[in-house]
Amino acid sequence: MRQQRVQMGSKKIFLIKNEGFKFKTNSESELEITLGFICVLYQEEYKLSSFQWFIISFYYSLNIAGTGTGSQPYAGFVENSGIRIHYRAAGQGPLLLLLHGFADNEETFKAQMVDFSKKYTVSCPTLRGLPPSDVLDDVDAYDLSHVVGDMVTIIGHFKAEKAIIGGYDFGGAAIQMLAMMAPDRIAGLILINTPTVPMFYDLVNFDEGQQKMSEYTIKFMEYQPGDEKNEADVVKFIRDPSRRQAVQEYMRTYPMHGTFAYYKKNYPAPPLWEETNWLEIVLILSYMQPHFLSLKYRGVTD
Repeated sequence: MRQQRVQMGSKKIFLIKNEGFKFKTNSESELEITLGFICVLYQEEYKLSSFQWFIISFYYSLNIAGTGTGSQPYAGFVENSGIRIHYRAAGQGPLLLLLHGFADNEETFKAQMVDFSKKYTVSCPTLRGLPPSDVLDDVDAYDLSHVVGDMVTIIGHFKAEKAIIGGYDFGGAAIQMLAMMAPDRIAGLILINTPTVPMFYDLVNFDEGQQKMSEYTIKFMEYQPGDEKNEADVVKFIRDPSRRQAVQEYMRTYPMHGTFAYYKKNYPAPPLWEETNWLEIVLILSYMQPHFLSLKYRGVTD
């Protein structure tokens, strides 16, 4: 595996590259590079906004000549150890899997599916715990290793050896675990508005500024089914009445315990009433540490 910095105007992009697809760019000078595994790292080093990284990541990861002509979206389920995961898909060509973030579902990338399905097989699943995928009561079922198993199952469902994987917000954290546990199934990794795992673990446990910014997650971890959702406060800033009503209705029926279970199970900072596992913290201090690299995804290999 080799590392290379690519100049794009006055900005630099850090790429980890391996053999794989051929990408062609049209920047100051035409450049053809071969990439198998893309991961945009060190966002802080180059001081780019999340939106800029979103554009750059998609530019480099999706500039591949596809073979499909596009098609009408269709829906289906895959099953991983008895858990049903719903997805929407469209198109033909290399597999592009897009995973939504917190409090969303597969509709997040509906507009992007229309365009990308002209060149790719686009699959947008809904995470377990959120309908129409199965909603589980057991918090242990939301360990990200299970989500990785769900994504590997979807890749296999489409008869693909590898896929370009994009993840927004919490979905971005999940696909980073997929890249660590099953790197042989990854053709490209696109991170959209998401922290870098496991660097984020270090910050939450030891950086006072990050701890302050992450205090909002305490309420997520304290949530119990039946607690007030306060959807009216959330939607009051939406100007369009029909849109505001639709979002409020979506929140009213949304099973928040499924979403918050991801924080209870996976968030790096321990709940306030638990003692810190300092042995695990020490392992985390080495950037790509053995703790993560030794993890195995669950479900499809059980």
